[in-house]
Amino acid sequence: MLRLSRLFPAVAVVLMLAACGSPKELPSVPVVIGEYIGSTSVKNDRFTGGTSEERLTFLRANYRLELLDTLLLSAYRCGDGKPRGPLPSDRCDLNDAVRRALGADGGAPYARSLLVKRERGTLELLTLYLVPGSGKAVDRTGRGYANLEDFRANNDLLGPEDLVLISADLTGVPGGPSVVVTGHTPPTFPWWLLGSFAAAAVAITMVAVLIRRRVKAHYDRILGPGAV
Repeated sequence: MLRLSRLFPAVAVVLMLAACGSPKELPSVPVVIGEYIGSTSVKNDRFTGGTSEERLTFLRANYRLELLDTLLLSAYRCGDGKPRGPLPSDRCDLNDAVRRALGADGGAPYARSLLVKRERGTLELLTLYLVPGSGKAVDRTGRGYANLEDFRANNDLLGPEDLVLISADLTGVPGGPSVVVTGHTPPTFPWWLLGSFAAAAVAITMVAVLIRRRVKAHYDRILGPGAV
């Protein structure tokens, strides 16, 4: 019984350590953009066509690859999507929800790409829309965000296991430095529940000790000291 009673505090400690976890190590900007450059299956890509080798040759011929992330993620004015030489497409799919969200601010809409690596490993570009000076970026559902932290905390498009290469200045034109973050902040751990588990473990331990002492005292009276 005593050995069993010692188990409960250990379980409580294990629960605490599991809850704390360890921070996920994120890849660097060059690593993520390198995956993008070498892929020919990026969903909603703004650079299209060709094999991986042709794509790499094209990008090397027209861009400094170490600056490609800046070009890809900077805000651009929405256009008609017609070819613009080596430049990425400026097409914007402004649905009704986006138009309503941006309409009150007036001005010509801009768009910003986000390079997403899904949990399953696939790559895609997502688009946010903004009006310069409005202080918000809008996703395809019409939901607006004031900054990157707001987007990560409140969007319904991405999960904590998705990786995103994104401009640190979400609402700026053209934007800020590129950063790699998770697509959503992790759910808040219910520490009150952990506290309840710990309290229950302590209570069970105390009860176990009391039961053992009473059983020992009972047998001591019947069989003599040291019987149990």
